[in-house]
Amino acid sequence: VPLPLTTGEDQSSSPDASSDSAIMACLRPHPPDEKQGPPEWAETIFGSAWWYRWSSFSYCGAGAMILLRPEPMYRHAEPCCAAFPFRAMGGAIVLNGLLSYMGDTHTWGRPSCWKWADILLATTNTALQFVLVLLHMLGPMSFPRDMVGVFTASLLLALYCKRRAGRAFANRERDAYLRWHTAWHLILPAGAITGMLLLE
Repeated sequence: VPLPLTTGEDQSSSPDASSDSAIMACLRPHPPDEKQGPPEWAETIFGSAWWYRWSSFSYCGAGAMILLRPEPMYRHAEPCCAAFPFRAMGGAIVLNGLLSYMGDTHTWGRPSCWKWADILLATTNTALQFVLVLLHMLGPMSFPRDMVGVFTASLLLALYCKRRAGRAFANRERDAYLRWHTAWHLILPAGAITGMLLLE
């Protein structure tokens, strides 16, 4: 008796098929959505605003510095916080740079999972920076005062730029949004890199 080649189940209802379809739905291009950014801004973003496009990758530079050389951070975290995941944090910041480009540039004006992934990871990474400052203030970590000053100032200034970018986006002020959002991308990584250099 010939054996059936299938079980008769709907393949699209299997967990693997559902997972695959969810991934493909995430990667599939979506139609333009005004809430995700005015589509007409794309001409500038993919044209003359090269500095906006490339600013996302500044996170990769800061993250790579921690990922490849976390020893100075660990040195100032001992003995209380020697297990703090500095290297993993560096990897997450590198990943954030890639997600930032995909969410802020590649899928501009269209809904996508890249945007939500970028928001989630950026929020987590930013919160971790506040945790580092708090641990220094409470005593478990002991970073140099000038390093903490530079890093904290860059963190607060970056958040201010992020807020201004959000306001410009809501008011549909294209040039202001691109400038402020680029500043958000650049200031925090620059502060982190400067702070790490002060640890040397």
